Amino acid sequence: MSTALSGQTNQGVIAGNVLDSTGAAVPGVVITATNAETGSVYTTRSTSAGSYRFPSIELGRYSVSSTAAGFKTDVRTGVEVRVGSVTSLDITVAIGGASDTITVASDAPQIETQSSDVGGTVNAQQIIDLPLALGGVGAMRSPEAFVFLIPGTAGPGTANNNNGIFISKIGGGQNFGNEVLLDGASQTRSENGSSFDEEAPSVEAIAEFKVTTSTPAAEFGRTTGGIENFVTKQGSNKYHGTAFDIFRNDALDANNWFNNGFKAFYQSQGNPSEANYNRGSDKQNDYGGSLGGPVYIPHIYNGHDKSFFFFAWEQFRQNLGGVTTSTVPTAAERGGNFQDQLINGSNGQINPCDGTTILNGQIFDPATTRVVNGTPCRTAFPNNTIPTARFSAVAQKLIAYYPAPTSPALNNNYSLSSSSPINNTTYTIRIDQTIGSKDKIWASYSSRENTRNSPTHLTLPAPVDPDTQTQDFITHFGRAGWDHTFSPNILNHFNFGINRSNSINGSIEAVSGVNYAQQLGIANIVTGFPRINVSGVDSLSRNQLGDNIDNGLRFNDSVSIAHGRNSFKIGGDYRYQQYSALANDQINGYFNFNGNQTKATQTGPYAGGTGLGFASLLLGSFDSAGTTIPFHQPRWISNYWAVFVQDDFKVNNNLVLNLGIRYDVDQPRKEATNSTSNFSESAIDPKSGLPGALVFGTTCTSCNKRWADTWYKDIAPRIGFAYTPPNSNGKTVLRGGFSTLYGPLQYSDFGGATLTGYTNPINQNSDGFNATYSIDNGLAPYTVGTNLDPGYYDNGNSAAPVAFSNYIKASYGRPAQINQWNLQVQQELAKDLILTIGYIGSAGSHLKSQEENVNNVSKQYFGLGDQLGDHFSDVAPLTGKALPYATFNPAAAYVQALRPFPQYDFIATDCCLQNVGHSSYEAMIVSLERRLTQGLSLQASYTWAKSITNADSIINVTNGVAQEQDPSDSKSQKFISNQDIPHTFTTAFTYAFPFGKNRHFLNTGNPFINAAVSGFKLSGVLRYQSGQPTTWGCADGIPGFQNCISFDRVPGSSFKSAARKGHIDPFRELRAGNNLAGPDPSVDSEYNGLLQPKNALGDQDNAGYAALQSAPAFTSENAPDNRRLRSTSPLQNGAFELGNVARVTGEVRNYLYINEDLALLKETPIKEGVSFIFKIEMLNAFNRHVFGNPDAQPYDQYFGVPTFTIDNPRLMQLTARIQF
Repeated sequence: MSTALSGQTNQGVIAGNVLDSTGAAVPGVVITATNAETGSVYTTRSTSAGSYRFPSIELGRYSVSSTAAGFKTDVRTGVEVRVGSVTSLDITVAIGGASDTITVASDAPQIETQSSDVGGTVNAQQIIDLPLALGGVGAMRSPEAFVFLIPGTAGPGTANNNNGIFISKIGGGQNFGNEVLLDGASQTRSENGSSFDEEAPSVEAIAEFKVTTSTPAAEFGRTTGGIENFVTKQGSNKYHGTAFDIFRNDALDANNWFNNGFKAFYQSQGNPSEANYNRGSDKQNDYGGSLGGPVYIPHIYNGHDKSFFFFAWEQFRQNLGGVTTSTVPTAAERGGNFQDQLINGSNGQINPCDGTTILNGQIFDPATTRVVNGTPCRTAFPNNTIPTARFSAVAQKLIAYYPAPTSPALNNNYSLSSSSPINNTTYTIRIDQTIGSKDKIWASYSSRENTRNSPTHLTLPAPVDPDTQTQDFITHFGRAGWDHTFSPNILNHFNFGINRSNSINGSIEAVSGVNYAQQLGIANIVTGFPRINVSGVDSLSRNQLGDNIDNGLRFNDSVSIAHGRNSFKIGGDYRYQQYSALANDQINGYFNFNGNQTKATQTGPYAGGTGLGFASLLLGSFDSAGTTIPFHQPRWISNYWAVFVQDDFKVNNNLVLNLGIRYDVDQPRKEATNSTSNFSESAIDPKSGLPGALVFGTTCTSCNKRWADTWYKDIAPRIGFAYTPPNSNGKTVLRGGFSTLYGPLQYSDFGGATLTGYTNPINQNSDGFNATYSIDNGLAPYTVGTNLDPGYYDNGNSAAPVAFSNYIKASYGRPAQINQWNLQVQQELAKDLILTIGYIGSAGSHLKSQEENVNNVSKQYFGLGDQLGDHFSDVAPLTGKALPYATFNPAAAYVQALRPFPQYDFIATDCCLQNVGHSSYEAMIVSLERRLTQGLSLQASYTWAKSITNADSIINVTNGVAQEQDPSDSKSQKFISNQDIPHTFTTAFTYAFPFGKNRHFLNTGNPFINAAVSGFKLSGVLRYQSGQPTTWGCADGIPGFQNCISFDRVPGSSFKSAARKGHIDPFRELRAGNNLAGPDPSVDSEYNGLLQPKNALGDQDNAGYAALQSAPAFTSENAPDNRRLRSTSPLQNGAFELGNVARVTGEVRNYLYINEDLALLKETPIKEGVSFIFKIEMLNAFNRHVFGNPDAQPYDQYFGVPTFTIDNPRLMQLTARIQF
């Protein structure tokens, strides 16, 4: 499994030495490699040092021949070239005539004696033979599922997920921070980094792929960890094709473990709810085909040996649905009669307007509003009924969209059964052409479209369903390459790529194209159906229409030169990215209707229980409304350049040094028209007069409008070696290396940050009582424009300041730096069996992170205790603190005056490029590889690893990890990764049963017996690994210090409960009627709980909970009662403190993750060259259940109680395939 990255990303390399029988180098030998499938011929010549190299050669099996005067012709057959790998092939020539030929089979795997990187490959036959579930991030089979066969990776069984494809790590890197190559060009997306599965081609189109976990060659970079390198299939001199259908049905599946538990409980109670816990619907169908071969036009063109095509098409279809229950207005309420709401009697108050008793559910006429004894009040509608003559014209049109109730209840009175399709469709086309003996060109195109609704069933009938998001994700990948041979030892490779993804997230009414604003008669709404929020009933319309369009261009060129002992590769890499985030989600506006406009009084206790949102809607009186119409839709542009030099230097026949250097420049993005803004710590806020204000790209003259400074010091050396001991007979190699890599500048905002001032919300808000606005008049006229106010975020009220995240520091332009190292021993145990044992390590700095808060109060003020939260006017006289600025509100909390920028609340810097993260990773990796021999192929690996970091992800996906408590000392906050898995063992195997024709058993001449017993295979992917670590929730916070404060640990305590050490019962709460004091560590919680401090009366506030905690593990030092106990003043609680519990710990881990996927295949010949394959896949074959990490917030009711399983129950897939 350990192979080396070659001089070309989407091809491979053959390299080695030419020696005579004495071991001396033989220069000038002509070496020819001929592809057995395509007839493609490559020629090179051994250098003066006797070394040779084919630096860029298409994948496949080759016959390699060597000829030289005075020597016999040597032919090696079955030489396999893998993607991005160096196939080591030393040739020993014998003295004799060229007409004498020595032929040697070389189809066994070889140890890697030419390079020093670490990784592994997966080929097309493994992809087809091994069990592979439908559904990754997209709905189709995911080729990335096999990434985790390679040691040094983490995915399945982590992040509370069984497939691990979306949130994964390679070589200790960051989630979404890998480099993913498709046919030699990077696919990295602006919004999701290296998330590839939802846009990947069909697995039927993938020839093979390579995963590199450590120390790649210099031509590779822009990753925080690993590299995934996928290559599409190409045609050959024979026509090959497939047609397949994959079928899944819930009738073949097992039920979920928790479903079984709930079902058993409700059955024991005779409760019909048990029917809700039957197996979920799982009817899936995935079908397609492929065809490849020579381009042949009868009587016109014969492309044999030179022109080839390949085409693959696949489609996934599934229809999912369900029943949703919601609340709609009753028939009487639609007619204005709300007497059905008068069910809870009086609210205990007398109407100050008329002296009548006020009733819960009563509605009041806004037309009668007056002030009595200083209280604004109203008179109730007679009989709690609004006359139809008072109905708003627009409201009458709106209520027509509400369906009639399906039950007589007031609430949850409407049930809708519906479904919608999930469709994924992809196709790939590739053309390869040989032009003469010096030039080869190729091109490929892959497209994919994924459509679905989320959720798949509606709450209300279309078009006004308020919950369903329509999703249409379209991807295009274009690739092309040109290899030109200048001489046998000089080759140029050019690679071009174009990427385009289009992610359209909308709503049913928004994508319909209907002008609902015109139909409804609502003025100043663009064209669509606005969001109508009505308290007490479900809303109308989702009103969403966003489109993320990401375009990328990729240019790579390199020259490979073999000279003497040197094999040089010199090249460059340029990438251009244009990203447009079209945010039209609120252009059609929203209207909020609640009880304010129909309640009894504006203030005081009288209003309690009065006023109804739907009554306000009938009158057309909205409480608030608004819209957001972008003045300018952003178009972000970024550039990346790199140049590199690599020299694979042959010191002697036993030692190769891999020496390289790469220089990167990753430029922060720029808005095409400079319509972008950023917070500046030095700019003056015009409202407070203090530093801290916005600056705007269209008006600032001397600012860097990328906001982050470009870093020009990305120098990345690569040093490695491969040493073959002289006495090892070429069966042992020691390999090692060191590399520096730089990660991508990955923004985390989906293109929506730093736009303040250029996209401005328009709001219409009432005073919370008077019927000021009517929907019949629509929105008040407004102007779409800019608001370039430096004090945009200063609302003038420091007692309720604004928090924001419109800030990119200049220093954030420095990319992540990753240093990697490795040392490996590779041993050929037998001709077809290779063992690799090694160590890999890495250390990362300046990682994309989510830690800083630039407006936190200093820790020196923690000692003030309760005074931090007291009014400034009360504390300042005691401390002598002056107002930080003239208009500071004395009613603000005292802590507000202590902030670096007292006019603001929280200022986040993680929207985009915050780069203060750190990581370290160390692993022992072991792999054993056997290619198919005597019916058995095997790929087994073991990883013993430790991953430490405070920056797991390159985009803002926290996976449950809270922000660290002390950003000012981030190194002390670096704990294990939430995907730290100490032990991982995986095995992938295929075994062909030894029965039938040309096999060991039952090899008879009877065609019926042969057909019945031949062609059976058993394959499997087995995974056994340590459980996930635990990520704890946040303790009581500290005023003005808005990070996740850790709990303190009770001295001598254990996090792991008695139940976790024995038997867990997750259904304790259910059996008790969901009315218990809290989780019980001896029964249903995996963790010991919270130590309850005694209050001022000497009691515990939750005695029932405290009684369950015989050995509590956590305490919140900032809880008021705990601070009271350490106070020196009877009038004030004591100082605030940081906690000491690690935010992620491996002391208590989730259960071992164990999963076995098995497949049974039967191949039956139909005729010569054509066969039918039937495959039964059993995913989670033994129906194991592994609990997911439970709630880890000690304050929660279900703290430590398992509520779901990571793995699916056993699922079965059936595949029928015809191939030729």
